[in-house]
Amino acid sequence: NNIEDFGTLNMFPNPTNGVTRVQFRLDRASNVDFEVRDITGKIVYTVNMGTQAPGYNSISVDASEFASGVYTYTLSVDGERATDRLMVK
Repeated sequence: NNIEDFGTLNMFPNPTNGVTRVQFRLDRASNVDFEVRDITGKIVYTVNMGTQAPGYNSISVDASEFASGVYTYTLSVDGERATDRLMVK
């Protein structure tokens, strides 16, 4: 497995104060986990999406309960991780 087997697209909208969506592409069926961490590294949202089909996939996150600030979100695909930032206003 290598990181080229999937690609993250954008989280939109970002910044957000409500529901935001992460889109990602898989080159093959893969086990997908998703988590959001606050600035201290504490997990504030997590979901195991199980096995997802190849192609374009997405996950929606309701950030309306999150405090304003900077978060990181991590998409794990078959153990490979990609992390980016989420701004909550």
